Amino acid sequence: TQHLAFRRHGEMLVCVGSSAEQTIQLPLRLDALLDQNKRYQVELYNSELNQWITGEPASGKDLKESAISIEAGGFRLLRFQEQAA
Repeated sequence: TQHLAFRRHGEMLVCVGSSAEQTIQLPLRLDALLDQNKRYQVELYNSELNQWITGEPASGKDLKESAISIEAGGFRLLRFQEQAA
C-alpha cells in the first residue's frame, strides 16, 4: 500500500492505494492528523464505484482509528472538512 496526505486550512485529504492482487483491509491511524476537539465532515472516494460517498460528521476523537477496504489495484481518497463550531 501507498499513502499520502495533503492539508490546507480547514481541510485534509488522505490518499491510499493498493498494489495488492486481492482486496485488503487497511487500518488507519489519524490521531496525528485530526484535532480531537474538532468535528469533521467526512467524504470517501471509492475507485471501484467511481464515486464520492458522504459520511456523517464526527469528532476527531471518534475518527482517530478506523479501517478501510481497498480492492485489488484500487485506491481511496478520504476528505475531512472542519465543521464550524
